[in-house]
Amino acid sequence: MEDILPEKIILIKPIFDEIEPLPSGKPSRRKMKINCPVRLWLQEAMHIKATPINADVKKKALKLKDKYETDDNSQGAGETDIDLIAFASLNNHTVVTLEAEQKQIPGKKRNYRIPLICKKENVRYINFVEMLRQCDIRV
Repeated sequence: MEDILPEKIILIKPIFDEIEPLPSGKPSRRKMKINCPVRLWLQEAMHIKATPINADVKKKALKLKDKYETDDNSQGAGETDIDLIAFASLNNHTVVTLEAEQKQIPGKKRNYRIPLICKKENVRYINFVEMLRQCDIRV
């Protein structure tokens, strides 16, 4: 993977910031952090750094957050997810997600997950396994 992916993967800063050890105390559902050395591996082995988001992405993200009623009580995409979708939309990138497509559209937009919002916003998305396939990585 180290030879194939670094030129293809972009991690926006809000996503990159989530990849760190768990803070002390009990984290909330939206503040949950990944507790593994992934960030170190991304930086040292993969040479992937956090990509800052600019004012245009922030502006688009604010519109999407309003449109999809995103807040800390959302059961669907979180604020960081919306930042990612906005970045992908404006930069013609593909979102990689672990979330499954929703078989039924929820009654409330705040319950839309990443694949559904991407579909509604015409943003390309794939799941993680498909990304590995496209990069010709077998696990």
